[in-house]
Amino acid sequence: HASFCVKLSTAQPLVEESIGHGAIHRSIEDQVSNLFDKGRYCFLRPHMFFQMLDSTLAGPLLGVSLRDSNTCQHVFANAEIAVIDCQDVAACAKAILLSESPVSEHGTKIYELTGPKQASLSKTFSKVLNLLRPSNGPVSITPCSIEETVVSAGMPASVAEKLAPFMNTLASYKTVTNDVEQLTGQPPKSIAESILQNPRSFLPRTFRRVVATSKSTSFREAAKIVDVSLDDEFNKLEDDELLVKVQVAGVNGGADTFSVTRASEDERDFPLGNEGTGTVVACGKHSTSFQPGDMAVFVGRGAYGEYARVKEARCAVVKKDSKVTPAELTALRISALTALVALTRTCPVQPGNVVLVTACCGGTGHFASQIAKNAGATVIGTVGSSVKVPYAKKLGVDRVVDLSKEDLGEVLQREYPQGIDIAYEGVGGKLLRAACDNLADNGSILIVGSISQYPHNEELESHEIEGVGDIMQVFRSGQTLELNRGGKLIGNVWGDIFGSNEMAVYKDKVYDLNCNGHLKVLLDETNEFRGVDSVCDAVDHMLGRGSVGKVYVSL
Repeated sequence: HASFCVKLSTAQPLVEESIGHGAIHRSIEDQVSNLFDKGRYCFLRPHMFFQMLDSTLAGPLLGVSLRDSNTCQHVFANAEIAVIDCQDVAACAKAILLSESPVSEHGTKIYELTGPKQASLSKTFSKVLNLLRPSNGPVSITPCSIEETVVSAGMPASVAEKLAPFMNTLASYKTVTNDVEQLTGQPPKSIAESILQNPRSFLPRTFRRVVATSKSTSFREAAKIVDVSLDDEFNKLEDDELLVKVQVAGVNGGADTFSVTRASEDERDFPLGNEGTGTVVACGKHSTSFQPGDMAVFVGRGAYGEYARVKEARCAVVKKDSKVTPAELTALRISALTALVALTRTCPVQPGNVVLVTACCGGTGHFASQIAKNAGATVIGTVGSSVKVPYAKKLGVDRVVDLSKEDLGEVLQREYPQGIDIAYEGVGGKLLRAACDNLADNGSILIVGSISQYPHNEELESHEIEGVGDIMQVFRSGQTLELNRGGKLIGNVWGDIFGSNEMAVYKDKVYDLNCNGHLKVLLDETNEFRGVDSVCDAVDHMLGRGSVGKVYVSL
């Protein structure tokens, strides 16, 4: 339809009243109507483009400037405006030009294009950007005068008088139409949707992240906080990655320690943190399961940062109507999943089994206690102090062994002479020895860590089990060792699941069990950790064995 013209003008009242550049558009429309006879034209009169609020595209006059601060002023801060995205305007022009009969369907028509509804600039931006920006203060956009806007944009104050009719007309333009949906078959984007699809210009230039300077013997010794360019993270985003604004990072003493003790000799300034939950800020080209604004639970490097780039394959989708908190989601993703796979697949608990869970109020131990109990087992759980006893009982542990008052080996010999069928063991040392000494025929010990052997300990507690050797080597290599009377010591609690296609089944089951009330999350509330500055304290707290439940950092 080369002889049909779609003229892009400006907002309806600016054209009708010939205000500012609206007068120029009105003149061009008159010329178009003379040049294209027989109704071979139509006019698009869009409200203010969303892109005019992007200071990197439209400059400082109407741009929302939040790259260097959480606060800014804007002349339309309190105005209720039905802003339209320029992509919707382009879609309307395309629909008209590709229609079967543009002249009969659209000839001489004027389309007044607006967003789906009037929306407050300050309220909408604040609501959306508070999800996408670091939690170092809420986003605040406050109103200012036209003169203040002009001066802050570097123009003479006298320009304000000339711009006032234009500004005031846009601010008072309250019309909302459905012309976009009529033309394209799709509703126009809301301001919130436009922000989510183009957030970069409204996010800070830099963010904070905890990195390890180099290989080290301790997490705290290696860790430092650095400022990172957020633009670089956008530029480096790979096709199969997500950029996530981290809300909560899970503390995993073992993984956090190993990330620095097992690093290569030449590795420098590498991101720390291995698990978290947050809001998706941007998606790689090949992303299929997520959209900006979605919540994602992830496993991947960089969780101890305000933003993290993670592989989509290592992220779990959170249902829109989920009532589970980010901290609970983080705990379920790895700590609960480990226990579920270990005790229902690698070494399935049977009704009537006797199951020992060391550190039964720990990050993964509290899940293991519930899973074993739900399977019909008698559960024995160890705690390090009397403070934790009530928590263990609430988890359903049948026999709580308070190690500050009792010896595990003596309790097992006296009260469970038939032996234990399964041990879910993450402490090592004397507790591992007690589990081996009291293992039933054909019993199994699942090694989920060995906190007594981590390098933060001044002295490493020996297990003195003949023929076993370094338990951390067994754990690292995933070995299975044969014990007396058909017993097994299993260093790889994940079994063969990574070689199967069943991991997704177990991930879903974890969340289903939680939603159905069969697997509750115990979060450590003994200390509150907020921000990257608290990460080292959080890791030390977890390794100090004083925590009750999953330790996490709110970012």
